[in-house]
Amino acid sequence: MKEIGIIVNSTDMFRLAAEAADPEHVEVVLTHTYEESLSWARSMEKSGFRLLISRGGHSSRLREAGLSLPVVDIPFTGNNVVALLLQAKKQYPAFGVVGNRSLLQIAQAMEDSIGCGARYYEVEGWGDFELRIAEAKAAGLEAIVGGYDATSFATRAGLTGLCVTSNAYEIRTALQEAAKVLAILDEEKQRSAVFRATLDAIHEGIILLDSRGSVIHFNRTAEKLLSLDAPLAIGAPLADPALNKKIWGVLRDGAPLADDVGMAQDYRYTSSISPIRVDGQNTGAVVVLQEVGYVRKIEQIVRRKSADRGLVARNTFANIQGGSSRAMREVIRIAKHYSQIDSTVLINGESGAGKELFAQSIHNHSPRSQEAFVAVNCASIPANLLESELFGYAEGAFTGAKKGGKIGLFELAHGGTIFLDEIAEISRDMQPRLLRVLEERQIMRIGADRVIPVNTRVIAATNQNLLSLVNEGRFRSDLYYRLNVLALNLPPLRERREDTAALLEYFLRQFTQGSFGQVQLKEDGLAVLLAYPWPGNVRELKNTMERLAVVYGDRQPVGRAEALACLDNTGAPAKAERQPAQESTALGALKKQLEEQAIRQAMQEAGGNKAKAARELGITRVTLYKKLRQLELNLLINN
Repeated sequence: MKEIGIIVNSTDMFRLAAEAADPEHVEVVLTHTYEESLSWARSMEKSGFRLLISRGGHSSRLREAGLSLPVVDIPFTGNNVVALLLQAKKQYPAFGVVGNRSLLQIAQAMEDSIGCGARYYEVEGWGDFELRIAEAKAAGLEAIVGGYDATSFATRAGLTGLCVTSNAYEIRTALQEAAKVLAILDEEKQRSAVFRATLDAIHEGIILLDSRGSVIHFNRTAEKLLSLDAPLAIGAPLADPALNKKIWGVLRDGAPLADDVGMAQDYRYTSSISPIRVDGQNTGAVVVLQEVGYVRKIEQIVRRKSADRGLVARNTFANIQGGSSRAMREVIRIAKHYSQIDSTVLINGESGAGKELFAQSIHNHSPRSQEAFVAVNCASIPANLLESELFGYAEGAFTGAKKGGKIGLFELAHGGTIFLDEIAEISRDMQPRLLRVLEERQIMRIGADRVIPVNTRVIAATNQNLLSLVNEGRFRSDLYYRLNVLALNLPPLRERREDTAALLEYFLRQFTQGSFGQVQLKEDGLAVLLAYPWPGNVRELKNTMERLAVVYGDRQPVGRAEALACLDNTGAPAKAERQPAQESTALGALKKQLEEQAIRQAMQEAGGNKAKAARELGITRVTLYKKLRQLELNLLINN
């Protein structure tokens, strides 16, 4: 493929160039006027030529025409010019030099050493030749030293023309220079290709601008986000007025601008603008654009990785069993409504009532369902560690801090939900920091000097009366009111007896599907379980059903005695240290109630015969008398 075009304006130059050039890569053309040379140059540019070679005024004209091709000059040799000047001085009393600025500069440089006394006429355009020759003739000059064009016009005007010709050496020198230029262009092309490929591989949009705010380069992502058209965009300011204003501000002040949000076409993006400084001067700027959709995609990847760490909500409203009662149906209805709102939710409920189950269900029913769900038990983390767990810390914040610092749970939950269980246990020192996060939606890592915005929905839960704690001075009132925006009160199981049977059936079925055998419940056993007030709520009920499945599965039907035995071994609920008397009183009352019912029924069926009633109950007559006295059933005793 031909890469070099040699444009000459004389037959002897055409011959020399044709002899010196490789015809496979070089094409030589003969022209006459500047306009003809320019026409050939533009044709070669369109045909894929990479470089042009010409001489004198023709090369100057091509260079000034704004072509994309570099132009290499066939040089004038000083010896040739000197020889012609000496010849003219010797033969002609008055002569001149006509040509472009390059030729005149060479001739004038010889003036002091030669003392030729020539007159100089500069030619800028093709029409100048005839004018300058006419001026020289009017001035009484007899001869003209110049190039092929100047001497041709001089001859036609009746003057002697002394032509500065080119030789084979000068042609070869121009070809060698052209080879060097092409090598540099190839190297630059390679670097440019690497540069463009690197920028195009970046998912962020990149725009480079000069000191005037005009576009130098942009990558494909920027082209997509801003709908840029290369022929129109390069060399001009961006068409987005808002973004342009920010760019000019950065160029003027030299201060970077980070994470500003903008909108173009159908794309929402963030922009960061940084000045390019060379030797203390702003020489341009670089704009980095991030499509919000792409940022969210990356965050989703992070969230999926978070899922491997357990930062997900696995339960939904469909997992909530025991919704037979009107009270529970109303709570679920309210919770679903809350899920569509980003306001903070405070879940109140006794231990084991299902507070985290509702928190997960609210998250999974919300627009944040695809984001992280981070659960924190404020009572299980020591007070001196809770701050670093929630907010993270910077590198070197304290002795033993991880290299690179640590991300906090609020940051992990960005875009999603953080569940603060046992919120009443948070220390007084920690409460102001949590309040600030709820108000400002910003966190600052321990030891850091900058705030980090977080978009995190907060759900808190407690089994204590926070308002009472506020009145006692143990909980800040401003934090309480900030948490208690949307209140969700979970009723205890004893207040929704109609749900107990469904929960019993659900958990028994769940446990007997595993390695445990089928549990058979007798009516009196079921009556005991239904009558029990379940102070530990659903958690206690679930644990009791698991115990029944382990102890009695496929062994014997569970009656009143077996049920009471399992309840006797239930142990204290999760907050037993605070309410040991509650469960003991509840179980004792149930036992007393069931004993009284059983004794009444046995005495009635035995017609008041205590010996027969005792045998039916499986106890001695003495024990029956004792029970009757304890239960104060005087009516039955008298009978």
